Amino acid sequence: MAHTSNSRIEALSRSLDESLQRLEKLEQGLSTPLEADSSGYSWTRRRLQRVDDPRGTAKRLGDELESMGIREYAFVRAPKEYYDRDLDFRRQVLNAPTIDHLCKSIVMENTKVDGSDPSVVKYWLVIVQYNARLSNEALRAFVLEHHKGALPKSKVNMRLVAEGKSNDMTGFTKNAVTPIGMKTRLPIVLAKEIADLDEFWLGGGEVDLKVGLPVDDFVRAYKPFIVPLSQS
Repeated sequence: MAHTSNSRIEALSRSLDESLQRLEKLEQGLSTPLEADSSGYSWTRRRLQRVDDPRGTAKRLGDELESMGIREYAFVRAPKEYYDRDLDFRRQVLNAPTIDHLCKSIVMENTKVDGSDPSVVKYWLVIVQYNARLSNEALRAFVLEHHKGALPKSKVNMRLVAEGKSNDMTGFTKNAVTPIGMKTRLPIVLAKEIADLDEFWLGGGEVDLKVGLPVDDFVRAYKPFIVPLSQS
């Protein structure tokens, strides 16, 4: 009887040791830098790496993404020196494939219209790559085409809005602007150069908070206008 009891205790002990080892491996996997797998970046695994979120911004934006049917996304808290370093440093922080995947959202306005006509768009949220120059002419041409002749060329002049105005409209400060969870919903123009990528990274509602997600999911959910915007 004693021998049988000892054998059962030893078996239970081995089972417990194995469970603890599996748990330790899981914890190590969640705390180490992410690697790209054969199918790209593991968004599910990245989401398990929770970011410090004292203001609840990541949760709020994540809730909106979930409500839009987007399940693959990740937030990263960037170090203080993020904007003092070059684009490749930022790419490494985010584990992005290339610097082409680093993007920013800016509010552009047509200064030639006063916004009183609801059929005429005055403000646009434009998403471009950090390493590309926005072609104002390409944006202007798109705005003219969008309004289908309702605006003469003399009534289109696109300009970056003042920082304070951007803050008020989006609810986000410079380097934190994102199309996700904006205070004022604006029509979105996404550079075609970004639309051709698999994923992209944006401001995440706070200066040091960044969010990444698959481009196709974003396009399906937010339905941006896709326009070639890079200046040649």
